[in-house]
Amino acid sequence: MVGVGRLELPASWSRTMRATICATPRNSLFIISTAGWLVKELFRNFCDLGISVSKAKYNASMRVKTMKNYKLFLSAALFLLLTGCKLLLPNATAVLRERVREVICRDFDYEQAFETLGARLSDGAIIQTLGGGAERLPERTAPQRTPYTPKTLNDIIDERSRVLPENVVHAASATTTETDAEPKLPEAVAAFMERQAEYADKELPANVSCDFPELPFGFQSPVTGCTSSGFGFRLHPIKNEVKFHFGTDFAAWSGVDILSFADGTVSMVGWDDGYGNYITIDHADGWRTLYAHCGKVYVLSGQKVAMGEKIALVGATGEVTGPHLHFELTCAGKYYNPEFWLA
Repeated sequence: MVGVGRLELPASWSRTMRATICATPRNSLFIISTAGWLVKELFRNFCDLGISVSKAKYNASMRVKTMKNYKLFLSAALFLLLTGCKLLLPNATAVLRERVREVICRDFDYEQAFETLGARLSDGAIIQTLGGGAERLPERTAPQRTPYTPKTLNDIIDERSRVLPENVVHAASATTTETDAEPKLPEAVAAFMERQAEYADKELPANVSCDFPELPFGFQSPVTGCTSSGFGFRLHPIKNEVKFHFGTDFAAWSGVDILSFADGTVSMVGWDDGYGNYITIDHADGWRTLYAHCGKVYVLSGQKVAMGEKIALVGATGEVTGPHLHFELTCAGKYYNPEFWLA
């Protein structure tokens, strides 16, 4: 046996036939051998198809086999056609192959093409061409809206003069709302605005609110005493400069009971150089109270307390000029004037 590539030639062939086969290029020889095998398979499948069709029962498996045969016949015919074109027209096949390779290997800048297309669409050139040069509608831009936030007490007074709230009356154990025929500014709010008139042009701190919302719980005064220094701008008694006071000071004798403003949970008991001994209590809906400059403290962090329960005694700890209670009311990081509810 004489081997040519992967093919072995029969020993019965003459020397001339062997020399002819060996001189044939290997790729052409492979194509010819493959074509012969396909012709043999086509003939065998035609025979099987004729036998199958002649049977009386033509079930689903036979239909599937018939479809497979059709696909095989179509593939074989396409292969023979391409093989014939390659063998009969080698020059034309080579030219076609080069053209296809050139198209596939072409270095085309698709990114630049899409950028050009996007620019044309933005300019409306394509739309004008398709629509007969119709004019483009002017683009609509949303108006820029800047939220209004009062900066000074004068801004708040002007705002409240345009939209007056309802008259709200608070009780120690319950909260009720009464609406007059002509709503007017609550007396506590009006008194605060009048007291702060000399500082009306000063800018309020961002974390201060002059609103008078309805508290979602019952409450009472945390101490028996009078207001010695109110909420808002004031001349600091120690630093002797105008600063904002974030709470209300209640003057009282040392040892007077300090009571919980409302039901809640003690969140902090600690010491601060400015506050001295202080307590914070968390109430419903995010409200919190702070009690500063305490003498003796009777509660612990995490302890639940009821409205009116004794939590400490009035003292003079921290940065003070005398015994008093510094009381703060906050919600969601905003400081509110306790006097609105305790007046």
